[in-house]
Amino acid sequence: MKKLFTVLFLLSTLCGLFACGSESVPASTTAATTEAPETAEPAALLDLSIAGNELEGYTIVYAKSPFDARKASKFTTEYDFYKLIAKDLAEKIYAETGVSLPIQQDTKFDETALEILVGPTNRAESDPIDELDVYKTYVKVVDSKLILGGGYDSTKYTGNLKTSYCFASTYHAWDAPQKWLDDNRAAGITTVDIPADTDFSATVDLVTVACVGDSITEGYLSSDWNTDSYPAVLQRILWQDHLIINLGNSGRTMRDDLGNRYRGTTQHTYMKRYASKFDYALVMLGTNDSYFDRTWPDSSDEFYLTSADNLVTDITDKNEDVQVVVMNCPAYYGNEGSGSPRVRALQNQLPERLTGAGVNATFFDMHAYTSEYVGRANFPDLLHPNDAGYAQMAVGVSELLTALEAGTYTYTLPEVEGVTLSNPPKRSQVAAGSENLLGVDLSELYSLSGGSYTGWYMAGTPYLYMDLNVFSGATITNIEMPVASVAKGSTYTVSVVKYNHPTVTETLKTYTLTATADCSSGWLGFDGLQIEVPEGYTLAFGAASDSIIPLYITAPTTGYYFYGSNNNSINQGSTLAFNIYGTK
Repeated sequence: MKKLFTVLFLLSTLCGLFACGSESVPASTTAATTEAPETAEPAALLDLSIAGNELEGYTIVYAKSPFDARKASKFTTEYDFYKLIAKDLAEKIYAETGVSLPIQQDTKFDETALEILVGPTNRAESDPIDELDVYKTYVKVVDSKLILGGGYDSTKYTGNLKTSYCFASTYHAWDAPQKWLDDNRAAGITTVDIPADTDFSATVDLVTVACVGDSITEGYLSSDWNTDSYPAVLQRILWQDHLIINLGNSGRTMRDDLGNRYRGTTQHTYMKRYASKFDYALVMLGTNDSYFDRTWPDSSDEFYLTSADNLVTDITDKNEDVQVVVMNCPAYYGNEGSGSPRVRALQNQLPERLTGAGVNATFFDMHAYTSEYVGRANFPDLLHPNDAGYAQMAVGVSELLTALEAGTYTYTLPEVEGVTLSNPPKRSQVAAGSENLLGVDLSELYSLSGGSYTGWYMAGTPYLYMDLNVFSGATITNIEMPVASVAKGSTYTVSVVKYNHPTVTETLKTYTLTATADCSSGWLGFDGLQIEVPEGYTLAFGAASDSIIPLYITAPTTGYYFYGSNNNSINQGSTLAFNIYGTK
């Protein structure tokens, strides 16, 4: 993966993150620049004026970098983006007109009447830029000045209190005036004046990337979340066309059942609120899951996978086109249980699982990338990267996004040694128009743990209590049952019967349910059923010879519901529990 781009980037910019000294200015953008940029002249130059004023009298004035002096000493001048935009604008104007305009930073240049302002400068005419949405540009002629800028504060999208800077809208502010000049040239008009009060303000289509994760996304242990987290560095690398949104929240888990879930955080709320804007959602959650569940029984696998399904659904409900990138846990050098191989093995399952559910999903091996390109030395606490580590992570993600946008990205799922995962059964795909005839989803009430169902709801009348007419007159379309283990081809029987507790007095018809895959403990669904239960009949589940091993639910409760395998019913202390869907 080590590409020439990575090497050049690190040599020219990343190493400069730790360089000391004041900001240097490229020769072509020094104060009062008069030397023409090295740009080929167009065939026909425009005679351009602004509000009736000759272009030659103007100075391009750009806003001071938002990074403070401490940060300026860490970044190379490539990160003085308003200066870069001013330089780019000067080159474009020179290409159109042959006029080379001087460039100045706002705090180092006394205000004049003839200025082209770039970004949120200290001039009063730039004030509206401070209120702009990050997807908007502000391009107007006010009196004799031309103001160009764009929204830059993406805090409203992050759920965080710290400012996140985006420069892409300002970079594209000149697009609308450029089109106007092109239209004039195409019409044969070469003497062009941009009148006072002209408004070229527009909306910019930015590639929007949501970074969803825990403290390693938020930027814990970095010098400054705002500038040194991997999403912040990624924003600087892809500054011209991208908006990077940091939705990290420290200490959070993918699993909803662990009490420290990502779903329910402020960042999750903002993720759902703005999901319609996302082009990419980079999801990196799992490092904390194994920390909070050190034992991790087989049943925890399904909790992780189902929670991932729910999180991604929160995104895709408003945006079917978003590409979800599953990023596995970064390298971990400690011994406290975080980022376990078990979780990484589960993360391997997510791309295919999500794709099968209709999600545009792919995978990035962050564990391998950080192992090879970041290394132990850049993980001070053996879990979180330092500034250099986060910066290198951003390089890898920038290459990922570049390849995704070019349509050239492919991946191979990594092998995780020493991990054997449970294979939970597939849940039922409930037929349209069917309802749960029990009135409650038992899988939500009773958690599977260690091979048995626990936590019966015992307040008042037990939830399972029902009269025997609950299935009478119904058409059964879907059945789910809790199972301990299932082999592909295993069968289970359901019979339509008349039942006088504790005896089946008549069997009308018996149906065979067949498992389509090998799986271990969980809820197994059977779909596409058409089991007709006439009035006065009910259902009997299973027989002693069935090869599917069902799980029994035990509780000291009264009442009876089903005729079960081995003639057990609930008032004898043990019964089978099902989710039954159908129409009546």
